Amino acid sequence: IMMNGGCKYPGIQGKEQLMQFEMALINLQLQVERTFTQVAVSTGRPSVVIMDRGLMDIKAYLPAELWNELLDRLHLTES
Repeated sequence: IMMNGGCKYPGIQGKEQLMQFEMALINLQLQVERTFTQVAVSTGRPSVVIMDRGLMDIKAYLPAELWNELLDRLHLTES
């Protein structure tokens, strides 16, 4: 969504720009996941919501120290 909307990936060298980009991406992903879950619940029927490329996908593209810093800044954990 972000890339199709004109956002450019800042690259690993621009640390603060990268952190801002990734925080925006995490917030977007969380909102998408919450929205789909809310719609599923609203049906009143048993539902399954599958997240093909979820939050943990972001972790695969970042060094561990940046991922942990992102989690700290956003007050999130992996559990």
